[in-house]
Amino acid sequence: MISIKNYLLNSKWLIAALFILLFIGYTYHNKIFSIHFVDEEDNFILGKYLLEDQKLYSDLFSHHQPMGYIISAGYQSVTQPDNIYMLIKRHREFMIAWSFLWCALLLWKFRNKIILPLITFEITKFYLLGNLFLSESLAVYPVLYLTLLLFDNEIKPKKYEYVFTGFLMGLSGLLLAPIWPFLVGYLILLFWLKKIKIKECFYLIGGGLVPVILSLPFIDIYYYFHNVFYINFKYYIPQSGEEKLPMSLIKSFLSPVTSLINDGRINSSGFALKIIAVFFFVSIGFLIKAKKYRLFIAALVLLTLSNIRYFAPGLQYYAGFHILVWYALFITIAFYFYQDLIESLKTKYLKMILIAILLFGISAIIYSSKDLFSKNDIAHDYYVNYSEQFAYGEVIKGMKNEGDTLFVVPDEWLLYYQADIENNSKMVNFYGWMSLVWELNGYVTESFKTNPPTFFYCNCSEDYVYSYSPDYYQMVRDGSKTSLWIRSDKFKNLTESQKNKIRFFHFSTE
Repeated sequence: MISIKNYLLNSKWLIAALFILLFIGYTYHNKIFSIHFVDEEDNFILGKYLLEDQKLYSDLFSHHQPMGYIISAGYQSVTQPDNIYMLIKRHREFMIAWSFLWCALLLWKFRNKIILPLITFEITKFYLLGNLFLSESLAVYPVLYLTLLLFDNEIKPKKYEYVFTGFLMGLSGLLLAPIWPFLVGYLILLFWLKKIKIKECFYLIGGGLVPVILSLPFIDIYYYFHNVFYINFKYYIPQSGEEKLPMSLIKSFLSPVTSLINDGRINSSGFALKIIAVFFFVSIGFLIKAKKYRLFIAALVLLTLSNIRYFAPGLQYYAGFHILVWYALFITIAFYFYQDLIESLKTKYLKMILIAILLFGISAIIYSSKDLFSKNDIAHDYYVNYSEQFAYGEVIKGMKNEGDTLFVVPDEWLLYYQADIENNSKMVNFYGWMSLVWELNGYVTESFKTNPPTFFYCNCSEDYVYSYSPDYYQMVRDGSKTSLWIRSDKFKNLTESQKNKIRFFHFSTE
């Protein structure tokens, strides 16, 4: 039983950790417009159309899980952003709050041993876009909670915790399909390590059904299975170029070794990974020496399954965000069990050496993450990353009338938001691989025949536009052709007021 003195000491460390995490959150606010990423904007725009009573998968094509869109829709209904600036700002602020609240919950539940893993993850997640409103960024904290619940031998879950565990499994699964193998492995390990009884299974199932039931009003069940399973496995995955089983499983298992020896990615996150990898192997060695074989197996299984859609450790930003969940687990395993090693030592001299090594490693990681603490010009970041879409969106808004529609190729999603315009078909965007899927390409082809979009934004060649319809006029800005096309009949009938609005943004009306 913990003494009052130790409890007060632990509480001081937890409070200190919360203040550090608050400061880290403040630094992320300074980076609020520093990155423009279309995967994040996918959540925003489909969330917007969900609020207009369209359904996922039938009215709005997606081959991803629904919960990111649903959370965005709920948040937009509360905050009601009315332009790109506020849309991005509010969602990035949501992620700061989401991260802090989850960190507070993890600290409350798992106490001091999670302090260093959380701080290490929070100061380095920037390099894997962990501050953006992405399914990976949303799912990583529930996954950490589940994992720590499994690792903590002293915790025998109560009834409500089984319900919460099931809820988190359901939430994570509806945020991110690539972690489904992780969740299956987790469930098996949960039975193995926690000795779950039949009655407790019902609590797990009941909790897991909650996010499923909450998502049902927003999705079309038939098209959900069609898009997420049939389209993905038949078309997207074969064309994605990703590593296939069983090689992806083998490479994922070897990811800790790759993190340590790969000299080809000496960047900020790659440097941090090498330090973390050293602690990871020390921790794994401790589990073996201490004969904690069940925890050893659980750690390796969960880590391997979290990167089964294999991405190489050390990739950063747009190339590396898919590995975010694996990265968080890697940090957690490395430092969580390293602290167990320190506590297991009887001699203070060896403890002090290991603590000094730990502090040195954390300091090196913090130094490698100095980009996070550099001062950004927020106004400049917004101008660089979003002013172009704002201008095009305002031009479309200035020209549109009721009933006008927009189609975007491939993925300038924010035009829909700034223009506040209807999507022309269920294909709210259109990537190259989609043109090779007859039914997806058919939606677009048919819409151009029967109800062509009023506006067509196409970051592509002129031939591509004319392959759908020759009856479009290419807008000109500052004497140069742009990616924005407008139906010729619409352009010829612009009012003088509409022409003045687009001239303001240097677009030609001739």
